[in-house]
Amino acid sequence: MSITPDSGAPAATEQQAEGQAPPANETAEARIARLEAEAAETRKEAAAYRKRLREREAADEAARAQAEAAQAAAMAEQGKFRELYEAEKAKAAQAATLAETVTRYEAVLSKQAAALMDGVSDAIKGLLAKMPPADQVEWLVENRAALVATPAAPAPTPPARGTPVAPRGHAQPTPTAAEPRRSTVTL
Repeated sequence: MSITPDSGAPAATEQQAEGQAPPANETAEARIARLEAEAAETRKEAAAYRKRLREREAADEAARAQAEAAQAAAMAEQGKFRELYEAEKAKAAQAATLAETVTRYEAVLSKQAAALMDGVSDAIKGLLAKMPPADQVEWLVENRAALVATPAAPAPTPPARGTPVAPRGHAQPTPTAAEPRRSTVTL
């Protein structure tokens, strides 16, 4: 949603921009349910985009690796072994640095996954243990709402026997030491 520069009032929402107006008599619960459904749909779309991006990155990486292999073969044919050695040495140093970074990130993701697993059943924890830490965190974030149920409100405690129940919104006055205590017993 954006703000109009003149009045500072909210501009048209996405629904209004798409030609859909929110219902005028929509309750708060219905609005929350609608927004949660929209958020779930958006999360699904984002996951699909991330998957396509990973596939595209993998294809680009494969093409780059193939081009590098062709270049290395051409250098070997031309007898440029020293340049080839220097290039491979630089790649090995970069790979070692990358491996250290990956190890550090996996440790952080494992800690994050463990923190997110609070309140998750042991059966689901067992299934998640078979996944890599990054996938665990991603799955837990996407499914957190379904995993952690909101606690039910405790049942109201009934009043003790002989205690009159005050109507809602009206508190019973507490007797002070100066006032005699009123009896609730009727004859």
